[in-house]
Amino acid sequence: MLDQVLSLADSSWIYLIVCVAVAVDAFLPLVPSETLLIAAAALAPTGRPHIAALVAVTVIGALAGDGFSYFLGRRVRPPRRRRLREAHARAGRALARRGATAIIAARFIPGGRTAVTLAAGATGYPPAAFWSHAAIASVAWAGYITGLGYLGGTLFEDSPLVSIAVGVGLALVLGAALETIRTVRRRRRRRERDVPPPRHVRPEPERVRC
Repeated sequence: MLDQVLSLADSSWIYLIVCVAVAVDAFLPLVPSETLLIAAAALAPTGRPHIAALVAVTVIGALAGDGFSYFLGRRVRPPRRRRLREAHARAGRALARRGATAIIAARFIPGGRTAVTLAAGATGYPPAAFWSHAAIASVAWAGYITGLGYLGGTLFEDSPLVSIAVGVGLALVLGAALETIRTVRRRRRRRERDVPPPRHVRPEPERVRC
């Protein structure tokens, strides 16, 4: 794939390919959109592709993919089984309380984008709120990923393959760090929920001295 990116770097087709890959990744996470985007951004210090145009098409693709995934979720019928209905209700309550945080944070979690956007549509999350939060997430993610690629390209401008490898490596390391932090916080909250409340100790009555 990297060879194809290098050959298309001077072509306008690179923008369309990045846009489509980022969009499809919303409902088909097997598409390596992050690697493709980092590879393209790593070549941006040379002037082609242009970094601003690359960020713009990334945001457009991200919003298009999120919107399609949200639409698919809205087409899903409410589950009939009790456990599935309870899980559906919990997802709806969680999005109602922390919708903005969930939609934005899920963008940086592998597979999280698909799960949250589908759940938002399935639970009837308000469209206006969804689009505003998805827009913030798309801009933040586009800047983050292209920034990593551009940094690698700046450090190793004379070695395109090395710059791409550095950008991908930085994305993997930072992604692993974010996932570790999320896992630790989730386990801490789980332990706090499992801790039984302290028992109320009644004070001993004072002894009356004769």
